[in-house]
Amino acid sequence: MRGLCRLLRHRNALIRRQAAQALGQLGHADAVPFLLRAARRDPDQYVRRWSIQSLEAIATDPAVDALTEVMFSTRVEDARAATQSLRQLASPQAAAALRLRDILTAHDWEALDALDKHGQRALAAVLRSEQYASWPSARRRRVLETALRLGVTPPASVSGELADMGLYVSEVHTLLDLVRGLFHRSPDVRASAATRLADSGQTWATRLLYFGFRREMRKGEERSTAAAFARAMDRLGDSRVIGELRQTLETVGGQPAAEAAYLLADIGTPNAIQALFDVAANPPPPPAYRNVPLVVSAIQRAPDALTVLAPHLDDESASVRRLMVDIVARSNDPVRLSLLAELARDPEPSVCQAALDALAAENTEEAAATLFELSGDLPEEAIARALARFTVPAGVEYIQQLSLPTTVIYGIVRGDDRRPLPATEVQILAERLSTGDETWQWQAVSARALTNEQGEFTLALVDWQGTSRLRLKLVVPARREGLSTETFVAPLPLEHGAANRVEATIDRFFDRLAVSVEPVISR
Repeated sequence: MRGLCRLLRHRNALIRRQAAQALGQLGHADAVPFLLRAARRDPDQYVRRWSIQSLEAIATDPAVDALTEVMFSTRVEDARAATQSLRQLASPQAAAALRLRDILTAHDWEALDALDKHGQRALAAVLRSEQYASWPSARRRRVLETALRLGVTPPASVSGELADMGLYVSEVHTLLDLVRGLFHRSPDVRASAATRLADSGQTWATRLLYFGFRREMRKGEERSTAAAFARAMDRLGDSRVIGELRQTLETVGGQPAAEAAYLLADIGTPNAIQALFDVAANPPPPPAYRNVPLVVSAIQRAPDALTVLAPHLDDESASVRRLMVDIVARSNDPVRLSLLAELARDPEPSVCQAALDALAAENTEEAAATLFELSGDLPEEAIARALARFTVPAGVEYIQQLSLPTTVIYGIVRGDDRRPLPATEVQILAERLSTGDETWQWQAVSARALTNEQGEFTLALVDWQGTSRLRLKLVVPARREGLSTETFVAPLPLEHGAANRVEATIDRFFDRLAVSVEPVISR
């Protein structure tokens, strides 16, 4: 077999033909790479044809892979011959190769994403083929990205293409490739190379990364690449950049401080997030103390901020716990409601009240349910006042389950034509004595609700004792472009401690608001 494989390189084409034919008759699996080379490169068409037929005769999975590669040859006759050979085989691998050919011909990307293990093996062979190298770059990129997503190891021949895409594969690229990637023309590639260098654990790379970070900052372009370099440095144990950015936050203000805060958030490592938190928890002296709101806003941008800062929820300092309320409230983390509920049970009144205010600001059914579950741990008055700030129906429903005299309004707003008015602002005003100049003024005593598509709204009054007069205030959005909003106010005779059904109808002819009230549930 080894002698016949050597004869595949003989200068005499007739000898090469006979050697290719004989290898198929022997059926030795070790001959597959030699037959593949002949099928792809031999200048004699009969040598290539006998090599394809011999691969069909061997019929192992590597032989099927070789036929798959030839099926994607740029020589039409060779590709057709390999396709015919695969059709003669009954193996699952051959069937997968033929199906992959149909998928790529039809550009069926969904089917490509759903390849099984046989299809993935065939895809690896396609990446080594001549046709793949001749495809347009967009098509190659799509196929290559899918292959990587499926876990297919690409050949070394596409290492440069992978690097240009910002994709580095350990089985294909070397550390030298990663170092070269730090100086690539594309910022995405530079960022990807920095990330993979951090994955490698090579601490000597921090000097190159720090140099690259400085270069990116001087360019003044997209700071995400600079953040990737600094993130890689921190992962390798070098926190120089984080220290420099923190020093900026503690000494200066203005634009440099803003850039430093948001760059730390983009770096996003535990050290970077903790540096931001330390500045907020221990405000620096003037003028940098003004950076605290900026720092809290920057923490919101870090995806893992709550995970990193979770230990501070039980910090012994009440001011730190109060700071955590702001951080949790500004986050988009799905566990923020449960964390706010935990902070609402804090023994420090300022922390508890801030958490209740944050839950009320959510104004969702989930937040209302979370507040109501606190009724066994906190005074009902505090829970009711927080629920009264909700404009979703759930807030009113939970208030009614508390043992407090609460006035509830179920309302609907209609226009001149008796049709419901959606997106109308609704608020309850009460007449109160101003402590400043001892004059009677109308002040808001409810949340500001928006009517839904049916013109409906719900509100609750917790502190109204039934003695002061009330008014209903509506702000109707502009009916068409060029017009301004309209404001209507009318007396609102509610029954104290009851659920009242209110119907407000706008009469534009007389420029007035007609309000009817009907108590429906006595408390």
